[in-house]
Amino acid sequence: MEPKLKKKNGKRIHDDADESNDPNHPSKKWKSEFFDRDSVTVVPGCEFIRGSYKSDNTLPKTILFKWMRENELAHPTYVTEGSDKKFRCVITIDGINYATDVWEKNKKFAEQGAALAAIKSIGIYNDDKP
Repeated sequence: MEPKLKKKNGKRIHDDADESNDPNHPSKKWKSEFFDRDSVTVVPGCEFIRGSYKSDNTLPKTILFKWMRENELAHPTYVTEGSDKKFRCVITIDGINYATDVWEKNKKFAEQGAALAAIKSIGIYNDDKP
């Protein structure tokens, strides 16, 4: 079953992003045995919408890569999981795990969503620029 999209404050969000109180709901648990929800900094609502980014230089993964290179940090690692043809990703930067609660339509978008969650959490994302 594919999650339904709805609008909240003018943005598209997945219906199952944070609406369920069921602890076994897919948005409430991680399938990957490598991560549990308590070890991941979850930034809600970081949906990657490709049309919002005018050039490749403004993509979340690009911004994150440039920041990591400037700060001499190792490349991030991505772990992606899928369920019902939807995907989400956990990105690990300098030993800290970041993710969003939004399920994406493919693995590439899931990685961009995780990178967006990371740069927002770290504080290097500027809402004025995609």
